[in-house]
Amino acid sequence: MNLQIVNSKSVLFLGAGASAPLGLRTGESFLQHLTTRLGRLMTEEERLESGDQWSAALRHLYARASQWRGVELKDLDVEMLLDYLDYLIQAEDHLHQLSERFADLARTGPARDFHRNWLDWFLRLEVYIQRVVTEYYAQVDGEQAANLYLPLLSVLGTRGQWLPVFTTNYDWALEAAAEASDSINLCDGFRHGPQGAFWDRSAYDEAQTPTAEYNVALFKLHGSTSWYQDSVSPHTIRKFPLPSMGLGGWRSVVAYPSERRPVPLDVEPYATAYAYLEETLRNTTLCVAIGYSFRDPEVTKRFRIALKAQPNLRILLVDPGVSGVQSPKFQRLLEAFELPEDEWNARLRVVHGGFNDDSFARGAVLHTLEGLHRWKQMPAWVEPL
Repeated sequence: MNLQIVNSKSVLFLGAGASAPLGLRTGESFLQHLTTRLGRLMTEEERLESGDQWSAALRHLYARASQWRGVELKDLDVEMLLDYLDYLIQAEDHLHQLSERFADLARTGPARDFHRNWLDWFLRLEVYIQRVVTEYYAQVDGEQAANLYLPLLSVLGTRGQWLPVFTTNYDWALEAAAEASDSINLCDGFRHGPQGAFWDRSAYDEAQTPTAEYNVALFKLHGSTSWYQDSVSPHTIRKFPLPSMGLGGWRSVVAYPSERRPVPLDVEPYATAYAYLEETLRNTTLCVAIGYSFRDPEVTKRFRIALKAQPNLRILLVDPGVSGVQSPKFQRLLEAFELPEDEWNARLRVVHGGFNDDSFARGAVLHTLEGLHRWKQMPAWVEPL
């Protein structure tokens, strides 16, 4: 491993909330977009008569998925939905329990033949959802992304040093920001040559001491909508500048993890990303986590291990959904991190607000970094300044 990366004293972890200010939908908002887009795709490509009818059926499917996962519909995300579809595919005998909405659609119109095989329908739906994800999260404005992230990098980054940035997002936000700004030097595990950009772990391991103003070592834990794997030679992974779902011989490198479908940690590029995450968290003293739900059990496990192994590690969470110490989300975090009551106050702080508030990037994090030595005297809840 590259010691210049894993020995960084600051680490940035970006969840969906860090991309939301760029106009990228998350959670329930993305499912609304998904419904519209899927209805259009099914109407056009499967020659169904009524996209509206299918939209209603899809919304019913979302409701069933949220019930199955034990979450409110507003908290359902695409990973949960795909996990539910995978459950239905693996347990085909459960399909008959779905609403008569689907049964009615299966018996009428052009949908009849399409729905003779329920398993076929859910397999197709799974492919369509992944296609919409790939299309949607490729749409990032580079200048807007640079304006959003540069203030944060100015606080956490240091000239001549790598800042490790880990993300579970599929979008191209940081890549687009680096393209738009000469101030950002990005190492993302790809080597560029005459034939394009190809994945190579040594791009991290052998990265030299950087000289740019802001130097980001980016690790995409769940893959990216711009990454594709050769179906013939799975070890060959390359990066395409545009969504390439229809490109023959290449399949998207994106993981949709859940408790039932963990990230395949024994294959690249995931193996390298998670290995660097674990080692970096063991060495750092501050991790700023923005808009992340900690739903990936493998990510949570590495935070838990690091908190036990590194007594000086402090975590600053930025999350508008954590309203107080007694909020269910915060209590779940304490349980997941296995932090005892007498210890969490020394290890964990929360900025209760969204990342789109510029006062957060310029104020709360800076204040926290400057006052790190006075951490015990700081209030448990750091409100946006």
